[in-house]
Amino acid sequence: MNTSIEERYIWLNGKIVHLTDAKINILSPTSQFGANVFEGIRCYWNDEQKQLYAFRLKDHYKKTQKIL
Repeated sequence: MNTSIEERYIWLNGKIVHLTDAKINILSPTSQFGANVFEGIRCYWNDEQKQLYAFRLKDHYKKTQKIL
């Protein structure tokens, strides 16, 4: 797994952006009070097939729909 900053991307405000472009306002509630929500979906890159595979993606979405 490559974790170098040069090759990492993040989901921010509805878009996938390069990690170095992911910036938030220092006065935002997230910065000031830790008021945020973290949700992660485990994915694995298959280098041979050049394909990203999400772990139990259907189960994740089913669970999310029940909560909403």
